[in-house]
Amino acid sequence: MTDDAPPRGDAGVADPALTAQTVRALATAASLRLAPGREAILLPILRVWLADNAKLNALMQAEAYREVLPITLFECGGNESGVR
Repeated sequence: MTDDAPPRGDAGVADPALTAQTVRALATAASLRLAPGREAILLPILRVWLADNAKLNALMQAEAYREVLPITLFECGGNESGVR
């Protein structure tokens, strides 16, 4: 698999294009500093995670799971002004 060829999911739909440049952009957006070459290490891991995420998303859209609610709550921390 080349860096520019995203894997195809079970439904035959290409997963989002994920390249070393995308990994670098995501890390930058998250304020994470990556050492040179780390994109190549993270790329296959992120491809698997995203593929599994797409499968879970498709499963949870099924009628049998329409009443299931997430149990995880993410909250944004406050800032100096107390605004959350």
